[in-house]
Amino acid sequence: PITEEEIPFEIPEHWTWCRLGEIVDEILGGFAFDSTRYSKHETNNQVIRLGNVKPNQLLLDTNPVFIDDDYANEANKSKLEIGDILITMTGTRAKRDYLFSLCLTEDDLKTKNLYLNQRVGCFRFPKSISINFINVLLKDSKIIEPIFESSTGAANQANIAITALREMIIPLPPLHEQEQIVAKLEELM
Repeated sequence: PITEEEIPFEIPEHWTWCRLGEIVDEILGGFAFDSTRYSKHETNNQVIRLGNVKPNQLLLDTNPVFIDDDYANEANKSKLEIGDILITMTGTRAKRDYLFSLCLTEDDLKTKNLYLNQRVGCFRFPKSISINFINVLLKDSKIIEPIFESSTGAANQANIAITALREMIIPLPPLHEQEQIVAKLEELM
């Protein structure tokens, strides 16, 4: 249950507050790739690491690392799909250079298979949820502030747990309103 103290703001009556983990099909935490097994040459299999994920931007050319087909088969559970939402789970506490999110598009997967490295999370949602709406929510300070506050780690490094992401409280309107909100935001931007 969500308590009154957890609710950050009022929402319309026909919306509902829920925890992200209640509406997601799957949350992936990433594969612990062995860097000694990275390919010395570019392959069709690229590992997505923290530096590749920025807000709404997948930077495939930033320090790219690749794996061969055999290693890709071993890491198959971390293979990314169109519509996945990626989120960075480690960064510098003072800079808050983490909790960056983006939605993977067909263009992102056009030329390569992408594999999720550890400390980059991935959400997969059912068709009844607008991934673009969720991606917008993941940038709202009132929604992600409790996640920043839950971070752990030594010194100035912050780490976010999968559990904290599952417990994240979000407002959820009906699907057609999710899509209308995203369309209006895109129009305004």
